[in-house]
Amino acid sequence: MKCLINMFVIIILGSQAFSQNWPQWRGTNRDGHVKDFEVPKTWPDELSKIWSVKVGAGISSPIVKDGRVYLLTREGDDETASCLNLKNGEVVWRQSYVSPFYANPQASSKRLFPASRGNGPFATPIVYNDRLYTLGVDRILSCFDANTGKINWQNHYFKTEGPKETVYECPPCGCSEDDKTFEAPGTCSACQMEYGVMGFETSAVQVGNYYGAVCSPIIVGDLGVVHVGNGEQGTMIAFDLESGKTKWEWKGPAMASSSPVFVELHNTRQLVTMTRLSVVGVSAQNGELLWTFPLESNAQIITPVLFEDLIIFATYRGPTIAIRPSKNENTWSVKEVWKNTDMTVWTSSFVLDGPDLYGFFYSKRGQFGSIDARTGEVIWTSEGRQGLAAAMLDIGDHLMAIRNDGQLFVLAKGDSFHSLVRYSVAESPTWAHPVIWGTNILIKDESNLTLWQL
Repeated sequence: MKCLINMFVIIILGSQAFSQNWPQWRGTNRDGHVKDFEVPKTWPDELSKIWSVKVGAGISSPIVKDGRVYLLTREGDDETASCLNLKNGEVVWRQSYVSPFYANPQASSKRLFPASRGNGPFATPIVYNDRLYTLGVDRILSCFDANTGKINWQNHYFKTEGPKETVYECPPCGCSEDDKTFEAPGTCSACQMEYGVMGFETSAVQVGNYYGAVCSPIIVGDLGVVHVGNGEQGTMIAFDLESGKTKWEWKGPAMASSSPVFVELHNTRQLVTMTRLSVVGVSAQNGELLWTFPLESNAQIITPVLFEDLIIFATYRGPTIAIRPSKNENTWSVKEVWKNTDMTVWTSSFVLDGPDLYGFFYSKRGQFGSIDARTGEVIWTSEGRQGLAAAMLDIGDHLMAIRNDGQLFVLAKGDSFHSLVRYSVAESPTWAHPVIWGTNILIKDESNLTLWQL
């Protein structure tokens, strides 16, 4: 009988091990919090690789629901939505559609993006009620049947036509090759930058400095929301989940490489996101612009976080800032509460544990750090020169962060920096967020998806 009970327990635990749901960007609540990580009594020297499969290029993060993992990747001119069995990595279904994209030459670094070359995709999908929603790099919003991969509908926002003849140019950088054209792709002999496609939307003259759609879709009530645009303008669009029809729009300045979060402030449901020029609060009900806070920077990447009634964010390679939106009758106002100019940020979004704000900062050429969310004062920092970026998650009493070079850190919380252990989990850049549950760690690098276990 004891053996039968033990066997039953093992079966139940085995089922639970693959029942974790991580349905969207940064998890269930879009805040980077992992609720069911099992902290080992002793951290092992290395992780066990359960399976690894080649899935395609891109830095869109994987999501998980009911024993399946979903992701959006690129293969040549095609974007591909995939569904894999979480236990063994086997493909359940794959669905592709044609979506050529000419990346901004400044985003085509072989060192940072050896497979995707800046062609995305970037936005993380969302799965909800047996439907998978993806936003591709060229602003194609797709709704798939999560069980079969059938495309239910697609919307192509800000659609542009590619050049009839592909002509290449050096990005306008002031070197001696500026204004010259070339018939084939290559690298500029003067500035060593790769040629871009002339006359398409990578051109600063035509539609500004555009890198592709990055906003991860969000679902609020019975509506989905995306923020799309080009280098000159942006539109936040609420769409019907079943039909894809637009329900409301907010048109504003060019969108940033940031994703919105849903908050409720002063009894008002709203979406908070960053544009190239501002942080904004937009009514989730009708798309009305409620408030705006201007920014000096013209490029933002991270996702804002809410602490009590404060919105905390950082500009591109700029300071960490907290603002307080207030409402007096029907009029909104915004006040800056604190600004920390020493703790600058590049791509890494924050996680909160009470008043403790944890992040990976751009300052001192990359460092882990903690800030008091109430005052902006630094609690602790690591030494500098830690790297370019790291995706950070809260796993309870610890933090876990995957650096863009494939190094996975486990950090202790407290009043000082304490790295408990570090694992190597990828040989190519890891810009995507991991998915963590139980003793499992799911990693997407530039081309591969790998399941590791403690």
